[in-house]
Amino acid sequence: PTPTPSSGSDDFSGTTLGAQWSWVREDNTHWSLTAAPGAMRITTQTGDIYQPYADAKNILLQDAAGDWTITAKVDFMHPANYQQAAVIAYQDDDNYVKTGRAYLSSNQLQFAKEVSGTFSDTNVTDSISGSTVYLRLVKSGNNYTGFYSENGTTFTQIGGTETVTLSPIKIGMIAVNSYEEVSELNADFDYFNIE
Repeated sequence: PTPTPSSGSDDFSGTTLGAQWSWVREDNTHWSLTAAPGAMRITTQTGDIYQPYADAKNILLQDAAGDWTITAKVDFMHPANYQQAAVIAYQDDDNYVKTGRAYLSSNQLQFAKEVSGTFSDTNVTDSISGSTVYLRLVKSGNNYTGFYSENGTTFTQIGGTETVTLSPIKIGMIAVNSYEEVSELNADFDYFNIE
């Protein structure tokens, strides 16, 4: 299912990026709006924002205010360790909250935060059979909750609610392969919806 977009939402149906978006450490050789028409393709490459690292490329962000629910439909299979695609609420490389699909010695769905450079996460077994996953991140005040879905209708919460103070806040997408693997994988974000 494709939800009705609201202001700031994007179905990536065009060939140029909307004005609401900006990049952190852009590498234009590793993203495309035409390689998978109707999706924002971010191709993973070496880098991360995990604790001491601050070199993940192609973090796609836009400004956010108030409370919101973001949902993204993502086509991403991850057979290599530390490959991941996620939706993220981001202040900087040391302060963020994200919900993602990752390979962490096994297929996992992850809800994670980093505050002042200290990382913590909750991971659950990824039993989704196909490559499509729906990722959701909900903000209410300073409380954040992460969810995933196989069908875009029924969502399952990952872990508990985390209280994190981020300011200013940007929201968006990230796809990385960290440092253990050199393979590059495509993360195709079919849409990014804000409610």
